Amino acid sequence: MNKNIFAGLFLALTVFSTTASSEPASKKSIVSLMRVTGAGHAGVQMLGQMKKMMPGLSNEVWDKFRAEVKVEELTDLVVPIYQKHLTQEDVDVLNKFYATPTGKKLITTMPVIMQESMVAGQRWGQGIAYKLIQMQQAKSKQK
Repeated sequence: MNKNIFAGLFLALTVFSTTASSEPASKKSIVSLMRVTGAGHAGVQMLGQMKKMMPGLSNEVWDKFRAEVKVEELTDLVVPIYQKHLTQEDVDVLNKFYATPTGKKLITTMPVIMQESMVAGQRWGQGIAYKLIQMQQAKSKQK
């Protein structure tokens, strides 16, 4: 009997805590997170890259295009993705973290860290690919 009560209490607490902590993040809090991390500027950056890729584009066409394209549309597409993977609690904690000196430092250093990590990953991948080729060649010579 006591085991049943304990199991029921445990189940109720688990369901309650999961429900309480799995509140979907609000659009406002996600937009704030995107703004503070720089993710909110992705659309502007993308448009800048498009313009660079089309050097022969006239200013008139570009200006008309920019007047029609709303960067906010990308934000509207991305917010549900954040909501799918992060709870309101997650976003609140992240927003608080990114407001700290360490969070701000991470935002400014992350692009460099990612770039250097990609280079290191490429070197590592080349090294292990070379090792794999050597192993295959050694196996082929044994036959």
